Amino acid sequence: MFKIIINGDFMKRCILMIFIIVPIFAYASDKGPGCGTGKVIFEGKKGLGAHLGATCVNGTVNSIVPTHQSFAMTFEVLGCDPSTTVKIEQKQTRFIANNFNDLMNDISKGDGNFLFAYGELLGCQEQYNLFTNELKDNIGTLIKDGEKPKNILINTKSILNESIILKASCKPTV
Repeated sequence: MFKIIINGDFMKRCILMIFIIVPIFAYASDKGPGCGTGKVIFEGKKGLGAHLGATCVNGTVNSIVPTHQSFAMTFEVLGCDPSTTVKIEQKQTRFIANNFNDLMNDISKGDGNFLFAYGELLGCQEQYNLFTNELKDNIGTLIKDGEKPKNILINTKSILNESIILKASCKPTV
């Protein structure tokens, strides 16, 4: 009744679909499409559809203008900022360095303004109570490598990553 005809056009379409779909899943991550034309077009939209749409637009534009992503990163346009992660960690490290004694005091109590501000810098305000309890319970782990701010930040992130809830909910912003 149904006859499937496999000809050159059908195979070309299949191969083309593979080249379109595979990169979409390869680029998919929980942090969104990164940067580029797709990010700008889908700015502020959430969900898998927006993410895939932005990724498709980025892939399409990149196939037409192969250097556009490199250009965007170099000149920090189209939502690209290669130093965002560095800026966030610098803020967090500076905060620890400037407020070490007060922060450690607040952590030992499980509450306080410095701990609240630290939680905001780490993006943990939605789960603040869990955040403060985890740090209070693991204060020894925080300072096990000494009082260097960078080590304390690394140890804090290690503690956050051990909690499924905190790992998912703590999202720092610049």
